[in-house]
Amino acid sequence: MTPSEPHSQALPRTLTAGELPRELTSEFKRAVTKARAVVLWERLWPRLVPPAAITGLFLSASFAGIWGMATPAGRMAGVAAFALALAASPFRYKTGSLNVSRDEGLARLDKNLGDPLNPAQILGDRPADHSSAAEIEKWNHQTAQLSDKYAGKFKAGLPHPGMNAHDPHYMRFLVALTLAITASLSQAPHIEQVKKAFDWTVPAPPPPPVAPLQLKAWVTPPDGISIAPLQMTETTRDDTQGGEKMIAHQTSTLTIMTYGKERRIEVNGVVLPLQKTIPQGQGRTGYQYEVKLNDAKTTVVIAGGPRWNINVTQDRAPTISIDSIGASKDQDEKSLDIKYNAKDDQGYTGEIIIETPKGPDVGAKPLPSALPPVLTIN
Repeated sequence: MTPSEPHSQALPRTLTAGELPRELTSEFKRAVTKARAVVLWERLWPRLVPPAAITGLFLSASFAGIWGMATPAGRMAGVAAFALALAASPFRYKTGSLNVSRDEGLARLDKNLGDPLNPAQILGDRPADHSSAAEIEKWNHQTAQLSDKYAGKFKAGLPHPGMNAHDPHYMRFLVALTLAITASLSQAPHIEQVKKAFDWTVPAPPPPPVAPLQLKAWVTPPDGISIAPLQMTETTRDDTQGGEKMIAHQTSTLTIMTYGKERRIEVNGVVLPLQKTIPQGQGRTGYQYEVKLNDAKTTVVIAGGPRWNINVTQDRAPTISIDSIGASKDQDEKSLDIKYNAKDDQGYTGEIIIETPKGPDVGAKPLPSALPPVLTIN
């Protein structure tokens, strides 16, 4: 190759020590390396944008909650579609080989320099194998001049991928904006929303609907207690569940009536036996359970139904006291006036029996009938 043919693509050869051209400076070598990197980025970036856009669309769909609304088959199909689009996206734009050659780096330096002599390509070239010693010496002289003239002027410049030509409608920015909006508005954890796309398990079928429990329950106070029956329902809540305190008197009767089928009912851990069945008509049956309330703290548990806690007021023993016994006010010597106090929480009925002491009292005057009276109290 002669100096007048600087652009030929001759293979380099190993010259003798006296024939070697002057070595290019390290600054020029770095410029060539940077130029190759710039060209590589210009070709690589258009290939990276489509995969990034597909990934952004997938994340936007996840943050918008689309996977939660899809069936497992729909999620699988959606993920497969995104995967295929992602695999094909790097080939959306053809930008040349990513194996950038040295000659392409030299050409980028000359393009940025704007000199029609293309000095970078001349400095990066080598003399032909058949060059004579005189030609080599002339070559060395020319390259030395070029190196001195253009020292420090070779610049790789900034990359220009030309995305506006590939994406004239700026769809890449629309994808980025959509991703930012969905990510900011999403309330659920982002990672969980993305994981939902890969949840392809088919949920188990829901259990058959259970007929709602129908029941009636009430507490009937014992005779003599002047309080209204305590009405209880399936939705009744006692004081342990934020409701009102349930109070019943000892020996009150708790009656529970369930409909549809028998229920397991426990009172303080003891299962109540079925008392009786009551036909309700139209094939409907009522099941009645009864129990006397005696424990101060009584817990009632119905399988599949409510739980009640009842405070049972304990019965007090009746008391009676005689204030005075005297002759009748009507001066009837055959009658007595007896004043007494009787108390009981259930009311009281009974008799007062007057008995004679074991031995006769000296001076006692016998009753006309000679028998102690029996007095009835109510």
